[in-house]
Amino acid sequence: MIIIGNKPYYNIKLNNIIDYFDQNIRCNFGLPNYNNGTKIYVQFLNCHVYENFQKNNLNSYINGNSKTKEEYLINFIKNFDKNKYKNIIRQNNSLSCNYNIFLKKINCPFKFNKVPRMGCNAIFDTLLSINGTKDLFEKNTKIYLTHFSLTSNNEHLYNLNIKPSECHNIEDENNIIKWLHNNKIIDATLCNLKDTKLPIFDCNIIKPSIYVTQLLLKEYGICILENFFDDEIITNFIKEFDIVFNNNKKNIEILDKEDCSQDERIFHCEKYSNYIKNNFSNNPFFNEIASKYKTNMNKKTLLNKLVYEEGKIKNSGAGWHRDNHDCQFKTLLYLSDVTEYNGNFQFLTNSSKRHIGYPKPRTSNYNTRFTDETINQLLMNNNINLHNIIGKKGTIIMADTTYIHRGNIIKSGYRKAMTQYFF
Repeated sequence: MIIIGNKPYYNIKLNNIIDYFDQNIRCNFGLPNYNNGTKIYVQFLNCHVYENFQKNNLNSYINGNSKTKEEYLINFIKNFDKNKYKNIIRQNNSLSCNYNIFLKKINCPFKFNKVPRMGCNAIFDTLLSINGTKDLFEKNTKIYLTHFSLTSNNEHLYNLNIKPSECHNIEDENNIIKWLHNNKIIDATLCNLKDTKLPIFDCNIIKPSIYVTQLLLKEYGICILENFFDDEIITNFIKEFDIVFNNNKKNIEILDKEDCSQDERIFHCEKYSNYIKNNFSNNPFFNEIASKYKTNMNKKTLLNKLVYEEGKIKNSGAGWHRDNHDCQFKTLLYLSDVTEYNGNFQFLTNSSKRHIGYPKPRTSNYNTRFTDETINQLLMNNNINLHNIIGKKGTIIMADTTYIHRGNIIKSGYRKAMTQYFF
């Protein structure tokens, strides 16, 4: 069951992700096909809208003092057909006490100090139902949330009055939702998506679940995690990076092919640093994500250093390529701030075998690597887009490397990175 709020998304495309769930709850005037899925199941209406809906009087919102976008409301009145829904539920805004009893029972340190907004009503009516205190939905249903704001940003799909009423406490609501997510009572991962063309999460707010991350990787081939590790761990990774490079100079490899690359690499660095091994190589989240691609995958950890040198064409990993046509995955961690000038990771969406088959290879006996000319043709003729992945140190890129990718040519500065290969 996914509960769909009304926070708008304009850049990242979410219909396929949300339609993965057969059952959903839409809130108030929430309509499908606004980058919020195409399916309908249950509609949860606030008490005022419900009464007017029963009286067939929704046009009064157009002619009255409604803070709703008129064009959107007209579309709702025109297209909303109650006969197509499993249920139309009326909000009961006098249940805060019941909600707080439930929160106390599950040892949540937060409670509703004011009347919760309708989205929280929908969440808690569903929670109470699946936990046996109400009879609305099937027991033991897993609840997912999307299009809810977990910050003070109150941008709305159709409501022009984004300033909340004083009878609500948004901080309480956000704290409760985040606590419920962190304690695996609900899954609010999708609420933490940034509105960017690729899926990006700020893990300072909440960390994504494995399940939803897998859905996004299946759809996009890539997920970017900001602030997954705290600053102390990143600082320690950087110290270990320098120690391993300084103490293992004989193990440094310099790749030199396809008229570029020449980055410095140390493979299997997990053998030289227990800290890296314990905190990165054996990270349960990364390992679990990778295991969904293939069980019993082999793995190795790479340290990689790329430094600009005038007159040299250098990058990480040489030209455009797939690591494999069929199954490969990696988790890359920036250990320095990375822009488009110092060797960032580049990724082509919709470029795996299932999307475009086998493009013309660089050589017939090495058919996972491609020339710039081939890539330019793909970008012109297919639904493929080139993305430059930049970010501050600590940024994590989880990528299905059966998609085409490369390291950008470095133009200044340096780049340090650590990569976990799963193969």
